[in-house]
Amino acid sequence: MQLFRRRTMFLLLAASSLLIKACAPINRGDGITPIETIPSEASLLKVFEEAPEIHSYQGNLSSEQIAKKLLAPQWETLWLIGRLVDQQKALVYYVNAWMGRDGRGSLVVSEAQDRLTELPDELAALRVAEEQLSDENQISRTGSVNWLNVKNQWLYHPFEKSDRFMSSFLPSKLPHNTGWQIVGSSIVAGREAIVMKGGVYRLWVDPKNGVILRLELYSDEQQNAILFSIQVEAIEYDPVLPARTLQVTPQDGYTPSLAEHPAGKLIALAGKPINFHYLSQNVNEPSSSGYVVDVYLENAFLGTLNLGSAGFYCARSADWNYLAFLSQSKDKPTELHWVDLQDIRKVNSVEGVQNPSAPSWSPNSMRLAMTGYRTDDDSHQFKTFVISVPSGEVSDLGGGSLVPPAWTDDGKYIFGLDSTYDNVLIFDIDAGDPLKTVLFDSERWQINETTAIINNTDIDKKLPRTGFDYLTKCAVP
Repeated sequence: MQLFRRRTMFLLLAASSLLIKACAPINRGDGITPIETIPSEASLLKVFEEAPEIHSYQGNLSSEQIAKKLLAPQWETLWLIGRLVDQQKALVYYVNAWMGRDGRGSLVVSEAQDRLTELPDELAALRVAEEQLSDENQISRTGSVNWLNVKNQWLYHPFEKSDRFMSSFLPSKLPHNTGWQIVGSSIVAGREAIVMKGGVYRLWVDPKNGVILRLELYSDEQQNAILFSIQVEAIEYDPVLPARTLQVTPQDGYTPSLAEHPAGKLIALAGKPINFHYLSQNVNEPSSSGYVVDVYLENAFLGTLNLGSAGFYCARSADWNYLAFLSQSKDKPTELHWVDLQDIRKVNSVEGVQNPSAPSWSPNSMRLAMTGYRTDDDSHQFKTFVISVPSGEVSDLGGGSLVPPAWTDDGKYIFGLDSTYDNVLIFDIDAGDPLKTVLFDSERWQINETTAIINNTDIDKKLPRTGFDYLTKCAVP
């Protein structure tokens, strides 16, 4: 994994013709298409690659049972990075893939590299070919409608048929009459693998998920001479697939690269900024179909948030662990949602409050404040609400307006404007005292009297005039 992280990968589709030519298959009649080997002076430049250490196998699975698992993959979605080493040509290829059994996915395969070299850490050192398999901007389309429904078929994924590189990583058929034998166990990509040998092949198989983590092809003529090898450097089973694997949507500014990987369960979020990739769910009908946002932490994909037709009004908690945002689906009004960024698939929502303002986090990250009105309130009177993050309990504090509320630095008070914008409302959260009002000049955007709780510096910083337009953008650290 460390070796691969020092590599990187990225050119556009123009380089794919070079890759396909270099990876042209030979029909061996055994179900796997190895790389064509063309004798040349380059064949003298062997690429040294140390194979994983093999230990004795202590399990009770037979080679037949393992072979059956390879034909019945035990995953729904998959992410991997890996490499192929062509010993005959002394060339190396790198691959990064996001795949779903329903046909979704994105794939990056590098240009041929002439050796295994130490490269800079930046993910921009190598040019690569990106194969998007697109049909009307949908990466999941491969040209055949039948290929979109592969869940119950023998295919792992359309990439296995459409891309010769991936067919080596995930072969759907093993060689016939090979006489597979278990020769030991090993560790590949941090996972236990069973090593099997048969004919000219040696496989390192993840027995739990039915995936080949390493494959070696040997020469028929020269015993122990490896023609090529493939190896997974890192793999994750059943991650959330980024929405960008569904379609290509150009945008200005930051765009996550296809080399970025899923974030682990135990990730440190404090002090690390997050990035957003804003996508239409249907590029042909963006306004009616709604939007999603892919969320990234450095080079790790956290998950996808469904905004529906709502604008992206959000706030990140002070401890950096939570994100609150607005979402609006076709059959529901706009709602306030929040997620734990370490488990973004679990979405919490506030129901019963319509037309919510942008959210505001308490300094201790345990509460959310917003304004809006109760669903059952026909008068549509705006009020200020506080939500307890652990329980989801919603408390009604009193009046409010379209302007999002704010917290004092100590987290004891919430302040905001009333519906007339003539008064600043101050709520004492812990004491439960009735609201306090301070006269407010909306023309100058300042309070008209001095208080011990807030001053005009607090107004400028935490209750800015731009909040009046209800366009608090999602600006997070």
